Amino acid sequence: MTVDALEPNEKTLALVRERLEKNPDIKPEDVIEMAKKEGTVLVPYTIQRAFAIVDPVSALLDEPESKQQYLDIGEAGDEWYYGFFLGGREAVITSSKRILRNTEESFRGEVIGKNEISELFEYNSNLGDIAPIIKRETVKRFYKNRNGPLVSPKELYKEVRDKILYYMDFSGEDEIADVLTCWIIATYCYPLFYWFPHLLFNAPTQSGKSKCAFIVMQMSFRGFDLGASAGVTPAQVFRTLEGNRGTVLIDEFELARGRNAADTQRLVNQILNASATRDAYVIRTEQINKTWKAWKFPIFCPKIVCNITGINPTSLSRFVAFKWLKTATEKGKRKPWREKDKRSFEPIREALYLLVLENWKAIKDIYKNLDLPELKNRVEDNWLPLFTIAKFIDGLEGEDVKVEEQLKKYLKNYAGLNIETEDTTAEFFSILLGSVEEEPRYYAPKEIAGWPEIQDLLGYLKSPASWIGKRLRLYKFDWSRRGSGMKYLLSKEWIKKVVDLYFSNTNTPTQATQATQATQASYTSYTSYTSYTTHILV
Repeated sequence: MTVDALEPNEKTLALVRERLEKNPDIKPEDVIEMAKKEGTVLVPYTIQRAFAIVDPVSALLDEPESKQQYLDIGEAGDEWYYGFFLGGREAVITSSKRILRNTEESFRGEVIGKNEISELFEYNSNLGDIAPIIKRETVKRFYKNRNGPLVSPKELYKEVRDKILYYMDFSGEDEIADVLTCWIIATYCYPLFYWFPHLLFNAPTQSGKSKCAFIVMQMSFRGFDLGASAGVTPAQVFRTLEGNRGTVLIDEFELARGRNAADTQRLVNQILNASATRDAYVIRTEQINKTWKAWKFPIFCPKIVCNITGINPTSLSRFVAFKWLKTATEKGKRKPWREKDKRSFEPIREALYLLVLENWKAIKDIYKNLDLPELKNRVEDNWLPLFTIAKFIDGLEGEDVKVEEQLKKYLKNYAGLNIETEDTTAEFFSILLGSVEEEPRYYAPKEIAGWPEIQDLLGYLKSPASWIGKRLRLYKFDWSRRGSGMKYLLSKEWIKKVVDLYFSNTNTPTQATQATQATQASYTSYTSYTSYTTHILV
């Protein structure tokens, strides 16, 4: 006997009831196998439906737990996808060149249409319109293409890197642009990675940190400014993130003012602390029908943070951090936020979508097998996505762009970056200007640390001399190993040049900030010394 109907008939339901009475733990596949031995072929779907009718609670308990995914980006069913709008309705384009739509809607109490997307993966979010999404022209190019790869990953890598260097002056330390380029590319497939680091630009006012963050945001996956410094409420933050799982820029949120500022800052810190992992969430509470409800709100996505006053040590371990000073070159006059410049980022974004649609499996395979034995613990977590992209680019045919080498150079040259809350560097140099002799001579950091005004300024530090030595090296003063330690060649003229170039708008020593609490990122340091008048990355 063959059961042809998809929905179970009374005979099939009776069979399932009988089997369940004899063995409450029996499974649909067991019933099918037993029937097969008796010469009866049962349709699996029919038996599963019969189990759901006869014992609905057990059927629900046996179902695997569903995993909600983002609508705008992700991996599902061995395919990569990006969300977009087609005919005003939600749709996704997959790496296998399928376009799935959601045309489902209610009409006069009935559900009409079909949600093809939910057949690939489950989701309960929307596709927000704050951040840019893949353009339909790009979807069409990929969907109709039958002529091989649409983009050259190496050429696109160089284009992104060159774009950064067009606007930003890193004084020859071009490996910074390589780190940022790898991070930008990785944002287009960030759900592949279990851990994805934030970026931190920690620098004084008018140093170009916001400019650099804007450039990175423009080229990253669905980049948008969260507006935390403008006093947004926590509810607005949640609603924004719910439909925009792209790259979030949080620029100087410590400057927020107003009634909601404290709550927003607490929420932002909570998000930064929790959201470096794929399964990260914060607990969201909301009053519904006079009853308070709490649920997990996923907040995993790439983030860029800019601030002056630093960041707490817990959050800092989730970052790849940068710190720099002002520059006085022509690049400083180039404005990426002008409309013409902003439009120039669009082709790069669209090409990056195509890069991942065509290469996501290769990137995933590298990540699954990549090990960085020279890096430990959280540092390795932060850098795995970036070295994954570097290894992918270096492994392609064509020009050797040495991406891995550039990333290792950054790590080697910058191991020990100080991110500070309330930087006293300006006050230090102001005191130095009034204390050193007119003519050049060598000074030991311990000698400087013994001056009364310096003791008052840096007395809270465990090793003021070490702090002083690092600052003098950062600002490119000549040094020499003399006797038992390092000494630095200083004069009033040379210190005045540093003060005029970097701190001309800084308050006097008595007005300057007094307390400094330094936290350290474990992967950056200062070792490349050129003329002290150049741009400096800390």
